[in-house]
Amino acid sequence: MREAFNPERTFAAPGDDWIPLDRAPFYYGKNFIRSPEEWRPVIEGAVPRSLDGWAVDVRDDKGGRIAVVSGGGLRLELHAASGEMWLIEPGENFLDNICLFGTPDEFCQMLEAAAVGPHARAIELHYGVALSLCARMQTYLRIALDSGAARLMARKRSPLEPFSYIPLDQWHHFAPDAPATGGSLKPWYAPAVYRKGSDALADHCTASSPGGDRLFSVHVAPGSLIRSDAPADREKQCTQWLVEQLRQYPESYPGGRGGALAAACDAFPGLSENGFQRAYARAREQTGNNNWSRPGRPSKSLRLITSPK
Repeated sequence: MREAFNPERTFAAPGDDWIPLDRAPFYYGKNFIRSPEEWRPVIEGAVPRSLDGWAVDVRDDKGGRIAVVSGGGLRLELHAASGEMWLIEPGENFLDNICLFGTPDEFCQMLEAAAVGPHARAIELHYGVALSLCARMQTYLRIALDSGAARLMARKRSPLEPFSYIPLDQWHHFAPDAPATGGSLKPWYAPAVYRKGSDALADHCTASSPGGDRLFSVHVAPGSLIRSDAPADREKQCTQWLVEQLRQYPESYPGGRGGALAAACDAFPGLSENGFQRAYARAREQTGNNNWSRPGRPSKSLRLITSPK
C-alpha cells in the first residue's frame, strides 16, 4: 500500500517509478500505467475504426515498453523508454525502406514532410494517428496531474538540492527551457496551461520562471490511485479541457470534433454527447474560437504547443 502523501517530504533521488517529464505522457492513462494491457486502450483509441485491417500490439521487451500500430504496409512504433516515435517499412532491404524516428514533435513534422511518393496515403494516415496519440497522451497526463494521480517533483533552485513536490499553481509560472542541443522545437508533451520544459535527450528536464527561478530534473511521480467512478462535475472538467485544446489546436483537433468527442468521453467517463456539446459551447464562448465548427478539410498544421492566451 502506498503511504500517505506528505507534500513537505524531500527525496535525495528519483523513485523507481518516477518518469522524466519528457517521457511521462507515455506512462499515464487515468493513472500510472504499469502494464502493456493498461496502455493498450490509450493507443487503440487513436486509431480510427474506419482503418480496416489496422492492428495494435503493445508489449514489454528488453528495450522497454513498445506500442505498434500496423497498417498500410507501414509500422508506427511508440518507444516509452526513449520517448520516441518511429515509422518503419518492414522488409529485408532495410537501407532502402522508410525509417523515420524522433521525439513526437520532430517525428510529426517529419511525417508531414514525408507524405509523398508511393506511400503518401499510408504516411498521411499514420501522421493522423500520431497526432491523435500525442493529443490523447497530453490529455491523460493533464488529467492525472489535475486529479492527483500524478505529481510533479523537481530539484528547486539548484541541481544539488533534494527533490521536492511542485504544486500546480507554482508550475504554472514556469516556462520550458530550450533543449541543450539548441533546437527550436517546443516540447510536444506539455498541456498549454502547464508549459512544461525539457531537454528531450536527457533525464535532466529543466524549467525557468520569468523571475529567474529554476527547476532541475523535473519528474512525474505516481500519486493517488483514481478509481473508475467519474467526478461529479464532468461537464465542468470537460469545458476546462476543451478550452485548453482550442488553444493548443486553434484550427482543428486531430481527428476533428469527432476525435475530440471520443477523447473527452474516454477521459471523463460517463460524459454524454449532449454534455460534450454543452461543454464545447462554453469553451467556444470562453476562447472566441469557432474554427472547429467551420466546414472544410481540417488543417494539417502541427500546433502541439501554444502559450495560454
